[in-house]
Amino acid sequence: MAEVDTTALVDRIAALDHQIEGMNASITAVIIASAKQSKSADAIETATAVLNDELQQLQNLRDEAAEWLAEMEESERQARDLIALASMAKESFPGMAPEQQAAILSMMELKVTITGPVPDDRRGGVPCTVRAWYAAAGLGIPAAALSDEEWAKVAPLLPKGRRGTVRRSVDAIFYKARTGKSWPVVIKETGATIQASKHFNTWTSDDTWGRVCAALADVEQVSLPDLQLLPSMVIQGRVDPSVMLNAEERSRTGCR
Repeated sequence: MAEVDTTALVDRIAALDHQIEGMNASITAVIIASAKQSKSADAIETATAVLNDELQQLQNLRDEAAEWLAEMEESERQARDLIALASMAKESFPGMAPEQQAAILSMMELKVTITGPVPDDRRGGVPCTVRAWYAAAGLGIPAAALSDEEWAKVAPLLPKGRRGTVRRSVDAIFYKARTGKSWPVVIKETGATIQASKHFNTWTSDDTWGRVCAALADVEQVSLPDLQLLPSMVIQGRVDPSVMLNAEERSRTGCR
């Protein structure tokens, strides 16, 4: 199955539900109209046959989308479990007694097939400039897109720009810092232009960006994220939730 964004699937299911609701309403209206005309059951069935066929097609599409969504949500859950397991293993597994290690391994039923290379947060061998700047500065990042009041604090420090380009660049830079996503993805998701990257390079070279960050020091901040760089993969199987518990928690809950 090709990769599909879960949000797109949720929207697709909602749209199909709306179409199904409308189709049911149309069928009901035809039945009522036919009944008022004293038509026979066969005549009503004939009148609604095409609509019922279309309704069934919509329901099939809806069921297929719901199945895809369930599969994707399960894959995402398994991926989260794998990351949590890797973190636990890195910190705790080496220091466990052999019998504890064996008990944990017995609770794992996973088959992981790597289907692509490990992603890199670099482009052309050059580190992400936004991430590198924040790492060097040791500063937090505004937790959300700037409000009008927050924008008013930094607008005088920046060129005016046209049609909101500069403001979109600012929000795009913060968004990239918060998510670690590539510029093409950031531009697509924020509505900014390719000028955002150029703006950042210009503003950091003359310390404009440092002054922008200082002006927003009282805004709610988040830390530079610790990116989880994993290759594309297919995960099959399951992890017993109790494997995520530490030894004390497993003893308290009765898990061995």
